[in-house]
Amino acid sequence: MGLTDRIIQRHAAADMKQVVEKILHAVKADLKKFVASLPPGSEPLMGFTSESRPMRGGYGPYEVGEIHFGGFIAKIVADVPKGTIGVGAYSGPHALESLMSGSVSVKEFPPKLKKVIDWFKDRVKRDAEQKAEKQKLRSQTPEPEETWSVVQLGMDHGYATDVNTYSTKSKAIDAAKDAGGAYVLRGTQMWNEPLGQIEESDRPARTQWVKG
Repeated sequence: MGLTDRIIQRHAAADMKQVVEKILHAVKADLKKFVASLPPGSEPLMGFTSESRPMRGGYGPYEVGEIHFGGFIAKIVADVPKGTIGVGAYSGPHALESLMSGSVSVKEFPPKLKKVIDWFKDRVKRDAEQKAEKQKLRSQTPEPEETWSVVQLGMDHGYATDVNTYSTKSKAIDAAKDAGGAYVLRGTQMWNEPLGQIEESDRPARTQWVKG
């Protein structure tokens, strides 16, 4: 390769590097806008990287950009000598064959990338909506009513001397905090008996210390 060829290739590499960086910048802005439209608390992980890869085995050099979004990866590869660019899509280590594009001109590339990014958005939005719906259902499901005891022990013998019962665990925990600290357990604690001995079973109940 002569001096003129090397100068031309360096110029081409600079141009393709700029192309890849502009693409990453545009995608980043687009995805940030998209993430803002998702339900609160469902923001996916997002990352962007770029690197120059030298000629290897008679091929290249290449300018490579990667987009990581919600567990998916889009890999943009620009072939410097040919002036072409392509995109591959992956879900973890698995290639998404239907989204792969061959190398095309820079002018033909935007629709190829848009297909990949739109697919990523669709999957991320679907997952976010499903998570939001599950959280909504959980919040609307009332806590089952059952007996919970808040217990304080006698200082001299360690038996239950102060027992109060509640219909839900959350109420019992709140009462334990208000009391300045107490044991919480499911079932009806027997008064003046060892901690965990309940009326509903012969087996000791599990206990939880709740700080005030």
